Amino acid sequence: MKKLNLKPPPNLLYEFRKSETQKWVDWANEDATQPKGYWADNTIRRNICSNYFQNCVYCQRFTTVYSRKKNDFRTRSGQVDHFLPKKKYPRAVYYWSNLMWSCTDCNESKNVSVKPILNFHSRNDTSSITFNPTTGFYELTTKNQTISKRFKNTESLTHFNMSISAKRNRDAYQFWEVLFLEIFGMLTTLKFVDSKTYSFVKTKAHSNNFIVEARNTAFIALENSPLSNNDKILLEKFLIDLFRKLIIEKK
Repeated sequence: MKKLNLKPPPNLLYEFRKSETQKWVDWANEDATQPKGYWADNTIRRNICSNYFQNCVYCQRFTTVYSRKKNDFRTRSGQVDHFLPKKKYPRAVYYWSNLMWSCTDCNESKNVSVKPILNFHSRNDTSSITFNPTTGFYELTTKNQTISKRFKNTESLTHFNMSISAKRNRDAYQFWEVLFLEIFGMLTTLKFVDSKTYSFVKTKAHSNNFIVEARNTAFIALENSPLSNNDKILLEKFLIDLFRKLIIEKK
C-alpha cells in the first residue's frame, strides 16, 4: 500500500498554529474551556479533503458535497480527524500530518478508544499492507507485532476492511483494470492525452459511478498492474488530472 503523500498545507494553518495552540494546551491541562477548532475553516478543510481525493482515509467512502454557491464548501458525513487525540497531544492539533479526512462513522467509532491504530501517513505502516484484488481486502505482509496490533485495532474501531468496503474495492479494481487496457488501446503515446480519450474515460467513469466512490482504488489497480514504472508514472499523472477535472465538473 502506498504512503499517502500530502500536498503543502495552506498558510492559514500556520497562522492558527501560532495563535491557537496554547489555548489547546491550556484546555488539555484543564485550565480553560475547549477552544474553537479552526481546522473546520473552509480553506483548511478543503485542502485536507483533497489530500484523500475526498474519500474517508479508513473505509474510502466518498463523503464530500460541494454546494452551488461560490466558496461555500460543505460535507456529507465527512469530518477532519485528528490522528493523535487532541486531549493527549494538544500541541499537534494544528500539525498538517496529524489532520486526516474521515467519514463521521469511522471518526466517531475510533474516538471511543485510545488504542493505537494504523497511520496512513506513515511509510512504515503502509509498506506493511497489501491489497488483495481477488477479495478486495487489505492484508498484512509483516509479522511485526506492533503493526499487527494496530492493523487489528483499525479493523475493529473503524470501517476499514469491512465486507461492504472490500466488495466496493474489488469491483472498482476490476473496473479500473479493464479501463487501463482500454486507455492504452486508444493512446498513441502516453505523453499525450487527447480530448477523445478524456471524453471516453469521463463517460466510463460517470456511468459506473466509481469516480466518486472508489478513485483511491484506481491507484491501487495502477500500482498492481504489469505496466513499467515509467508508464505507471505517466498514467498516474493523467488520472490525477482527470479526477480533478471531473470533481470540478460535479460542483
